[in-house]
Amino acid sequence: CVEEGRVTSLMCSYNAVNGVPSCANDWLLNTVARESWEFDGAIVSDCDADRDVFESHHYTDTPEESVRDVLRAGTDVDCGHFVLENIQSAIDKGVVKEEDVDLAIARQFRLRMRLSHFDPEGPLQKIPMSEVCSDYALELSHDGLIQSAALIKNEKNTLPLSADDTSSVVVIGPNAELGQATASYYGPENHCLGNYTLVDAIKDYVEQTTTVAGVDEVLSEDVSGIPEAVKAAEIAD
Repeated sequence: CVEEGRVTSLMCSYNAVNGVPSCANDWLLNTVARESWEFDGAIVSDCDADRDVFESHHYTDTPEESVRDVLRAGTDVDCGHFVLENIQSAIDKGVVKEEDVDLAIARQFRLRMRLSHFDPEGPLQKIPMSEVCSDYALELSHDGLIQSAALIKNEKNTLPLSADDTSSVVVIGPNAELGQATASYYGPENHCLGNYTLVDAIKDYVEQTTTVAGVDEVLSEDVSGIPEAVKAAEIAD
């Protein structure tokens, strides 16, 4: 999608590639993305991935060196505060040059110019707020979600489910009803459908849809709720 879709923004991830944190990985971001794939946009870190270079991967000895490495590797936007907190110190100590910062800023402003954030007014700026929650916008959002879904595993051809043949569904997991939290992660908390969750989406097709957490949160080591979740799964269609 980078080459054929001509994307204009990429996100570097939390993990390391060949032992180098992806947001500080010159080979990944410059050699592969910008040179081989001819990517011509801006690269943003996953939130706090720049901080992870220093605090989690322990890739450099100092925060200033991590700032240097993410900038020179080609990460232009820090989703977080790590670069902001350490950039002045990095410049003062001579670890980072102003030219490193200028290049990242130039890529960001070039992206904003493509989006017509300045003169002249672009097509996106001409879309009124009244269109945000229009029937067309909701239908387009729904269609985009369907097209972006990836089915990794489908034992015994369980999916797709037929609403006509399904009378009960249980959604298992601590994030099943995080409609507000999920929506506000991507935009305003006052979104078009209210506090709309995964459970609500399934209820549109199967009214008898319930949820069991199983565990309190995704990092929990308390598995006392697992039997309840298993029992609910056995009862549901």
